[in-house]
Amino acid sequence: MNLTLLTQAQQDWDNFIGSLSSEEKKGLVDVAESAASNSLHYFAAIKDAVKFDQTINQLSNRCLYDEEIIPTVYSYYVERDMHEIAFDYLQKAFEYFTANGYPIPSIVQEILEASETVKLLSNYRISLERIRNLTPKNIPRVTPEAINDKRELNTFILNEIVQAGRVTDEKREALRQVTHENRYNDFLQAILRMRFAIWGWSIHDQPRMGTSTGGADAGNADLVIQTGGNNIALIEAFIFKDFAYTQMHILKCPQYINSISRYYIVVYHFNSAADFETNWGKYKDDVLNISYPEDFAINSSSGFIDITNQFTDVNNFKIAKTIHDDKYEMFHIMLNLK
Repeated sequence: MNLTLLTQAQQDWDNFIGSLSSEEKKGLVDVAESAASNSLHYFAAIKDAVKFDQTINQLSNRCLYDEEIIPTVYSYYVERDMHEIAFDYLQKAFEYFTANGYPIPSIVQEILEASETVKLLSNYRISLERIRNLTPKNIPRVTPEAINDKRELNTFILNEIVQAGRVTDEKREALRQVTHENRYNDFLQAILRMRFAIWGWSIHDQPRMGTSTGGADAGNADLVIQTGGNNIALIEAFIFKDFAYTQMHILKCPQYINSISRYYIVVYHFNSAADFETNWGKYKDDVLNISYPEDFAINSSSGFIDITNQFTDVNNFKIAKTIHDDKYEMFHIMLNLK
């Protein structure tokens, strides 16, 4: 754009505003936003990033994603080496046109097609590498909702297990001949390992740690989630059988690792599908009736909290949590594979 003409236009507008009384300025409310939008061209041309950003923050979507202003905003962000923000702005513009049923302007389509630059991709790569250095509790806060929409670490991990369970559910026919629960754990572990790698987490099967249920030797935990060599969660998985079997597996957890605050119980249900609801009720009663160690006692006031409705596409799942000694959370996922 011609800087001389832009400067003259901006000065004319500023002089006009300066000549108005306070009462007269009130009558410009309807045109103020359009004027501010036009000023963006001038601020970008004179490289006034402060006024540019201040003005951007004042605009509604109608002006912010106007066809005439989009090329200027995008180009100035790129010029300032703000490639991720520029790309995000384009994506939001696209979403705005789509949501309102507007056709995508050809100039916007052209910019979109050329927006995935080497510089942008390089910045994203660096960002992904930095994610791996975040503490576990902050990983959920930067993960896109399309991948995992839970923002607390405990439920974030739970949602990862649920998503892996969906894949297991979809592959039930292929897994029908599997009879040993460790094979199911291998399948679950393979799915989670692929998802966890991007955050620098690892998942390990059956390391020997803690004490066994008999107290004589270290036991075998099913799956342990780690980051930087530190344990952050334990997954204990087994086939639904009876009270004694459930009790044995659940009491393993604090014996294996008592330095973490989150445990995940995955229960594979192979009984008749018609019995799924009934057996979930039996499992709930079993969990509540276990004789827990004093330092892992279940919180009787909260009890067995069903949270299945906090998740979508879980017709073959039951999900709950229990609180132990007011500092441990144990999540229970029953997956109907019959």
